[in-house]
Amino acid sequence: MNGAVDGSRITVSSGNVTAVRAAAFRGSRLFAGYFGPDDGSGNFNFPSVVSSFKVTGRVNGFQRSYVLASTFKAVTLTSVDAANGGTKFGVTAHDAIGSLTVAEPQALKYDPTNPNPQGIGDFQVKVV
Repeated sequence: MNGAVDGSRITVSSGNVTAVRAAAFRGSRLFAGYFGPDDGSGNFNFPSVVSSFKVTGRVNGFQRSYVLASTFKAVTLTSVDAANGGTKFGVTAHDAIGSLTVAEPQALKYDPTNPNPQGIGDFQVKVV
């Protein structure tokens, strides 16, 4: 998909996700093998893998969204709107995040050896 995902809830109850590609991912959720609240405190009830998650929009491409799965192999976000009124949002895995990069407005490269949440502003990347 090269368009915008806006206000959507995508749930993959069992199975893996090969690729997600969108120009924008805004106010949306992608839950793969996960059931529960947006913060990742629910149940990762199926070991799902998202091989590639890519948002290509050059300005505020990823906004106020929650992406959760057991494992992410590669996440590429061209741009992130890091403001969300103090409410954390972003990418949460149960087992691992292979790689994650953000290009704009501030470069971020996820460090898998750092067990703490990482991010920019309200945008957060974490393994729970």
